[in-house]
Formats: sequence, structure tokens, C-alpha cells
Amino acid sequence: MPDGTCIMDSWNIVEAIEKDYPLPSLQLDSPLREKGEGYSTSGRTALAPIYTPDVARWLLKEHSYAYWREIRWKYLGMPLDQFEKEYGGGGKPYNEAAPYFQAITAILKEDAWRPFFMDSTIRCTDLIWAAFLVFCHRNGDDVLRSVLEATGNGDVHLKLLGALEP
Repeated sequence: MPDGTCIMDSWNIVEAIEKDYPLPSLQLDSPLREKGEGYSTSGRTALAPIYTPDVARWLLKEHSYAYWREIRWKYLGMPLDQFEKEYGGGGKPYNEAAPYFQAITAILKEDAWRPFFMDSTIRCTDLIWAAFLVFCHRNGDDVLRSVLEATGNGDVHLKLLGALEP
């Protein structure tokens, strides 16, 4: 934070920002935020067999890889390569995520004049969804392309990302 305070955990950070900078409001209590994040969480969960192994491949430094594998093995109950092989093939994760991502598309398309979830102002939900899309891109163009296809209208999501650029 500007005063030098360090805060861990995304939700704690968002709450601190809302408290210290209440205008414009992030609308943390909005039913639309809860709905959008619910769809986002469900879709991301369906894609875990895609991105969990990719984090180790594309995003981690070599010295972090062993720890990541060990922790994920405990969490998943199997090695990453087995998790990917058993649950990630044949486009199944994207198909499972598609209804949730298409629901996000429907929210974003409710008003063609705005690129964001709620109005013409950036809110928490916009940042969470955009961060996920950027994360997908970091995991590979093919991952982002497949996610955008699963949304049913990738242009709507690219419009959101474009509106967030400086």
C-alpha cells in the first residue's frame, strides 16, 4: 500500500483498497460481482487440468518447480503429468468450462456500449476476469485462444482487456 503496508491475499487487498479509496466503489457487495466471480471460479476450476501443469512448465523458475510439484501432488493425490493425462485431454476441460465462460460473455454483452461488467468504470470483477485471461495468455497462446473460443464470443473479452490497457 502507499503507506508501506504489505497485504497478502487478493480479497484482503481489495477490501483495503475499497476502504482507503472508496470512490469509485469497487462494488464488492454487488450481486453481479458475486455472479460473475461464481462463473469465473467454476470455469477456472474446470480448466485446472490445463493450467496447473502449465504453471510448472511456463511460469515457475526452475528452483520453484520441485516445491510446486510436491504441493500439487499432495493436493491432487497424483503427479501433475498423471493429472494432466487423466483429466486434461480431448478438450474436455474447455467443454466443461464453456457454459460458465459463456455466462460471463452474456453479462459483458448486456450493454454493447460498455466493455466492463457493470458500467463504464473498472470494478473488481473486471480485474479478476482480466487477470485470468492474462494468466491464460502467459500459459500459451493456445490456452488463451481455447478459452476465448469457449466463451462463445472472444471479441467481447478482448474488448475488456483492451479497455484496461494504460
